[in-house]
Amino acid sequence: MSTQNPSSRWHVPHRWLYLAAAILWAGAGLMLLTRAVIWLTAAALVDAAPYALVGVAVGVALYRFKFTWLAGRNIRRIQALPQRAHLLRFQSPATYALIALMMGLGIALRRSSLPRLTLAVLYTGIGMGLLGASGHYLRRALNAEAAAQPQAAD
Repeated sequence: MSTQNPSSRWHVPHRWLYLAAAILWAGAGLMLLTRAVIWLTAAALVDAAPYALVGVAVGVALYRFKFTWLAGRNIRRIQALPQRAHLLRFQSPATYALIALMMGLGIALRRSSLPRLTLAVLYTGIGMGLLGASGHYLRRALNAEAAAQPQAAD
């Protein structure tokens, strides 16, 4: 009979927390971008192009001024965790609540009477921001794995 705590099998090194965050942020970003592209391609190019350009500009701004900051804050939070932490701690409890709120808001917006091209701006911006910021987590996951590898002697 094992005396190991059953929940300890869910305790993983930091690189797995970074990887889980990268997958979540990239997956959400890709899902939002996919919806935006579907809406944009359903319209004539001359109608969709301005919305796409504004969406890209919003995405760059969100990545630079919001999502990079959020990812950095979350990376620092993960670094402060014990060397092996529960897999679900890749996000804070408040972030899980924010995710639920954003999902609900997304459902409400898609059911609203707002034009799809207008929603495409929002979805493009948030999707690009999330996808870009997922790279911060992915770099940490890869660097953590490289740091765990034994160094070759010169």
